Amino acid sequence: VNQLPAITVQPVALAAPICPGFNVTYTVTATGAGLTYQWRRNGVNLVNGGLINLSTISGATTNSLTITNVGRANAGTYDVVVSGTCPPPVTSVGVVLVVATAPTITTQPANRTVCAPDPAVFTVVGGGAPLPTSYQWQVSTTGAGGPWVNLTTGGSYTPTLTVTPTATSQTGSLYRVILTNNCGQSTTSNNAVLTVNART
Repeated sequence: VNQLPAITVQPVALAAPICPGFNVTYTVTATGAGLTYQWRRNGVNLVNGGLINLSTISGATTNSLTITNVGRANAGTYDVVVSGTCPPPVTSVGVVLVVATAPTITTQPANRTVCAPDPAVFTVVGGGAPLPTSYQWQVSTTGAGGPWVNLTTGGSYTPTLTVTPTATSQTGSLYRVILTNNCGQSTTSNNAVLTVNART
């Protein structure tokens, strides 16, 4: 009498999101006679050695699947079909692989017009998965969009930069911010123009 296939330990979803370049492993434990395994992504069978961009699939027909050098193209839902001597096969729960993407910007810094020496405040709102964890504001005083100089004061490592005091000589200066997440992925905002008028 052969035992039907049964899954005793389901694959576990990894803490999301996964940074590009990392390795991912999913494992299943099953009982039954003559067990075979077939891992799938979004319902499509995976193949050992199969490439998705620069990542590599291994263990596609074992109880442990490994994706080496994971990339955005690997995102999806993974499960495994366990078959045995006796039908029917059983399918594991699906686990979702979320791969980190560069930060997004939902609100770009806006141009500012102030009267000297009033402060000028520039703000950015970032998003994405994962969320941005660091900010670096920069200024270009040539009006040509470069060279860019990293700022160190006025909240230059936060979503809000305050330029104070202002002077008419700063008119035409461009400000932007680089948002970076904990995977090291970065996005640069649009340029915002500062105009400083003399107070009459």
